[in-house]
Order: sequence, then C-alpha cells, then structure tokens
Amino acid sequence: MWNTPNQFNRIGNFQSNRFGDSMETGQRSLIKALLWQILGLCTMFGVGFLLTGSLATGGKMALINTGIGFVSYLIYERLWSRVAWGRRTGLH
Repeated sequence: MWNTPNQFNRIGNFQSNRFGDSMETGQRSLIKALLWQILGLCTMFGVGFLLTGSLATGGKMALINTGIGFVSYLIYERLWSRVAWGRRTGLH
C-alpha cells in the first residue's frame, strides 16, 4: 500500500509498509492484545476446567488470568514498540 516509509494513513496514524517496520499505533497494539487475550481466555478456561472439574472455578481462573495478562501484554507491546533494535528502517 505504501511505497516509502514514514507515511501516514488518512487518520494520521503511522502506517509501516511491508518492507520496513516502525512504530505501531496504539490501536494496533490494543487489537493485538485483545485477540491474544481471547485466545488465552479460552485456553485458560479449558485448563481450569480440566484441573478442577468446575465450570465456575475454571471461568474465574480464566477471567483473572485474562485481566492480568491483558494489562501485562499491552504494556510489554508498547515498551517494545519504542525499541529500535531489530527493525529494518528502509526498503531492502
């Protein structure tokens, strides 16, 4: 879609191209975190149910884990988005 790095989409958020990554938007980080946590919620619910035999306990374990994991993952992603190491900065 973009031919050169450092271009902006129509709402002003930075959009990286497929050849060079740069800062990702907060909206992208949020959506990634939500999708990851949905996967984790389902997994943790299954594990909690298998370990306890209780839907209620499995559900509580999953909700607590999801809340903690969501906040942790979002902070982790935003911190890493500020690290330049390992990113390509131009067309290669």
